[in-house]
Amino acid sequence: MRRCTEVPQQALRLAVLGHLVLLGACSTPADGATRRVQPECVFDESATAPLQGSSSLNVADEINGKPVVLEVSTGLGLTSLLPDVAKRLGLPEDPRRQSSYPSPGGPVTQRNVLSRSILALDHEWSGRSLAVRPFFGHAGGRPGFDGVLGADLLREAELEIDLPAHRIAFHRPLNCRPGAPPWAPAASAPVELRGLGVPVITVRVNGQPVSARIQSGDNATSMTEALASRLALGNATGRRTRSFGSDPAGRAGREYRLDEIAVGDEVLRDQLVVVTPGLGGSEEQMILGQDWLQRRKVWLSFINRWLFLGPVSK
Repeated sequence: MRRCTEVPQQALRLAVLGHLVLLGACSTPADGATRRVQPECVFDESATAPLQGSSSLNVADEINGKPVVLEVSTGLGLTSLLPDVAKRLGLPEDPRRQSSYPSPGGPVTQRNVLSRSILALDHEWSGRSLAVRPFFGHAGGRPGFDGVLGADLLREAELEIDLPAHRIAFHRPLNCRPGAPPWAPAASAPVELRGLGVPVITVRVNGQPVSARIQSGDNATSMTEALASRLALGNATGRRTRSFGSDPAGRAGREYRLDEIAVGDEVLRDQLVVVTPGLGGSEEQMILGQDWLQRRKVWLSFINRWLFLGPVSK
């Protein structure tokens, strides 16, 4: 009598055949054929947008079909609107999300608003939740923009910032593999993304490594007093100044001149920096602002997590 655990011969043969087929599928082709490699992206100028104003990263955009001016800010995690702009656009509150921002009296929490469509840098984002918060403008006035395009949207592509040419480009890879920029970089560095996609790199300040956050929305490069003390920073210009950007109250501090700030082999000399007590709750003790960006092209690959810097313009 057959035991019930025996496998019939036909079923056994089918099982062995199936196993051999699986092994063949996993093995390397004997004829030397290779798997198809996704081609590298070739980017052009189609996504280029001119900057609005003379010294900022503002671009003309649309929210729900209505014109707005948004500042491109890699250092702000969540795309945000000024309170009066959210009201003017008639955007409904988001019942599920709220956001906090720093203020002189401590963190403030505000309900988000919902947008149907954001059209910016030749790309559209649908159904997004936007923070509502104030921003600090030059000399304490209202900023020259309606809101800020943050890292939560920018991280979906390759961002090219060319302040010397007064333009910006948002290159979105489509069925291709992101690679190096279409120009010869002078230096490159790995990027760590913090929070919703805020880029952080390691720079050398006067020869010492420092972790720094790239904040394209801040007008000035700045660092904490604690870091300045560790670096034994000298060369004070004697001026007291204020940096502004993502911090709605701005940051007052004393201005210094760095001997050098370097990324790889690319070195900037005589870079000005504002030394302040703190940087609005940032984990890093240094912020690289627009004054650091304005002398060369910058290619920030959020997808590859890599930064490319063009030659420094004289």
